[in-house]
Amino acid sequence: MSNFLTRRKFLQSTAAVATIPVLSACARNAKITETLANNMKPNNKYIQNGIANTCAHWGGLSVTVEDGKIVRSQNIFKGRVYNWLTDNTADLVYAKDRIQYPMVRKSFLENPKNPKPELRGSDSWVRVSWDKAIELAATQIKDAYNEKGPSSIFAGSHGWNSAGKLHAAERFVHRFFRCAGGYTSKSGNYSIGASMFITPYVTGRIDTFEKPSSWNTVLENSDVVVFWGANPTNTDKVEYGGGDGLLPEYHRKLKESKKRIIFIDPVYSESCKYFEVTKENWIAPRPNTDVAMIIGMAHTLYTAKKHDQAFLDEYTEGFEVFRDYFLGKEDGIVKDAKWAENITGVDAKTIKELALSFASNRTMLMSGWSIQRQHHGEQGHWAIITLASMLGQIGLPGGGFGVTFHFGATAGVPDRDIVALSGMGDKSKFEKEAPAISDIPVARVSDMLLNPGKTINYNGRKVTYPEIDLIYWAGGNPWSHHQDINTFFKGWSKVKTVIVNEMYWTSTARMADIVFPVTTPYERNDIAQAGGSIFPMKAIVPPQFEAKDDYEIFTLLAKKLRADVAKLFTENKSDMDWISQFYESARKQSLSKEQKLPSFRKFWEDGQAITFKMTKAGKNYTKYADFREDPLLNPLGTDSGKLEIFSKKVASYKYKDCPGHVTWMEPAEWLGMEEKPAPLALVTPHPAARLHSQQGNTSLRHTYEIQGREPLWINPEDAKQRGIKNGDLIELFNSRGSTLAGAVVTNRISKGVIRMQEGAWYDPLDRTQEKTLCKHGNVNTVTLDIPTSQLAVATSAQTCLADVRKYTEEVPKLTVFKQPKIVKL
Repeated sequence: MSNFLTRRKFLQSTAAVATIPVLSACARNAKITETLANNMKPNNKYIQNGIANTCAHWGGLSVTVEDGKIVRSQNIFKGRVYNWLTDNTADLVYAKDRIQYPMVRKSFLENPKNPKPELRGSDSWVRVSWDKAIELAATQIKDAYNEKGPSSIFAGSHGWNSAGKLHAAERFVHRFFRCAGGYTSKSGNYSIGASMFITPYVTGRIDTFEKPSSWNTVLENSDVVVFWGANPTNTDKVEYGGGDGLLPEYHRKLKESKKRIIFIDPVYSESCKYFEVTKENWIAPRPNTDVAMIIGMAHTLYTAKKHDQAFLDEYTEGFEVFRDYFLGKEDGIVKDAKWAENITGVDAKTIKELALSFASNRTMLMSGWSIQRQHHGEQGHWAIITLASMLGQIGLPGGGFGVTFHFGATAGVPDRDIVALSGMGDKSKFEKEAPAISDIPVARVSDMLLNPGKTINYNGRKVTYPEIDLIYWAGGNPWSHHQDINTFFKGWSKVKTVIVNEMYWTSTARMADIVFPVTTPYERNDIAQAGGSIFPMKAIVPPQFEAKDDYEIFTLLAKKLRADVAKLFTENKSDMDWISQFYESARKQSLSKEQKLPSFRKFWEDGQAITFKMTKAGKNYTKYADFREDPLLNPLGTDSGKLEIFSKKVASYKYKDCPGHVTWMEPAEWLGMEEKPAPLALVTPHPAARLHSQQGNTSLRHTYEIQGREPLWINPEDAKQRGIKNGDLIELFNSRGSTLAGAVVTNRISKGVIRMQEGAWYDPLDRTQEKTLCKHGNVNTVTLDIPTSQLAVATSAQTCLADVRKYTEEVPKLTVFKQPKIVKL
């Protein structure tokens, strides 16, 4: 458990120790007292004046401290493409909306047995001591276990919380409840929920977790590069475990290569602009119709005899079933380019030209994740893989497909000769202590809360929702990323107790009963493995106010529950014990390699990132090359050992919304439906200047907001029909809810389509009113809450029709970036 200094002791120690100079040259002189191996503990001396190196989701950081305060930060690696997310460390540490003390909702504190959960979000708050907050939380957890059992606790916390290997709050909350006796967990995720379940049936692996071919092979061999539903210059700025900024460098090289770069997207995105994509290379299908376009291209390839039948025969299973489908032998409907034109809005001539161009050139299909984050989303990446199979270029340098090229530190960046940091261990160690673990698809949390006892189909099995009595969320912000917030609120309000660990007064914190203030990554010790580097993450400044790190919070809770829970959770190790253990595991691996790691003492004292060299094999890596060379010796993990264009296993489930091969099925809402509930198709990409909702409270928001609201792109014709001008305050609405936005009138979006980035902080006008207006711009006030299908049961948030109108009422003030109402009892 961390042993933080009080403010008085900190000031005394900094006066005695003097200052720590710039770490790049002088850190070796810093006297860090620690005992290595199993008994290492930090001395908690922070930087008074100097520079520290650390890591965040937006990359390695060089952080400058003056007079004990962070004053600036920048990318640690010089000469890389600028990433504006690296500049705002001070904003994150000293934010006005930091949760300063343990807080309890007033009605809950007055009567935890009758806490009035319907008042969450509108109730006032009371500051309590840490002892009181821990006691209250532990009592609620004990009561839930004793009265309704482990399944009544939903601790399926999900989100991006820390780039560090240790302080990942999501990991802690799962570990804690496994040690305590079990809980209801989540499975899947919001980002790749459909793809991660369908690709194992098609390729035998979760392709969204797999590295694609090396960018070097693309730059050397590809003639045509297709970004399908991807916006890489937005998503290349972040990485779940932290990045080293190399992916943007490859995008720059691609731009300079003069290859044909095609974007298939209803929006002329930031990436289209960056790559200077010409009009003929920007293909804008109606949202949610990509699968129909691919089927039309498949028909074109087959009837023109430009498909690779030899590849299909040797490396794939079931093409003839899909062939009979697009030829119309199943239903009498020939699914050719003209058929696809009527669905997608892309003319048949363009569809044919694209298909034939892909076949006559070495083509790399780089799919984003948006085409699977929609109704029937399983079909999107399955269709991309099917198209690539028909082209026959899978396993060839510069050809085939990839579904991770647009994102992450390893997205086509050549492998390094790196050693891996270990972690705290997997859940198997705790199975005896937690036999009653169940899992619910994370996108169905609202459905679970509203319908206890309901049974659903899920990837070939049945899942029954438990009745939830307590929610514990740490390290995520579901009130930003969960679809259809108003339905979410109804379910959330049925739960007796909600406990949240948070740094800021996000809506998730405001919708809780007990809130624990958490340190930022710059106020605690950690270690990161990011891209091809290992980063020390020293506590740079002291914890602000009364914040504690998640490890200490869960340790305190564990001790309050039972001594054996605390022992299981901590294994009698401090945070620095864990960090040194992680490092030592990697150092032992390095002894057999050319690049050996220094001792932990030296690594920690030097404070420098250790970057590993790229391997020759990594530079030349071509995905599926070994399978192509010999499919018998290198079979895939599918039932057939081949790429499954038709999956007997999927077909055996008899899900009408996910058949055994790629199929066009009308989405629940789309522009081609006869009776549309709203006239405009809404797309909700990842933001350019946030990581989901992270950094939404920094000064960066003032660079893109309009009248303090999230921008919404609208075509000039659609704007004119509604009397909307550029810069107007507008309301986005449908039957599910509404939110304010700022109008961006632009030809960079198709007629009939509007665009609003996800992740804006939810700021309800009046939480006591059903479907209240969001004052700030959270797009999930209007998104649809239905599963992709019975297979993946993932989010369909990209399937949405809505409308906009000019906002003419008195403009409400934003409150989400301020402290909530705090009272004394």
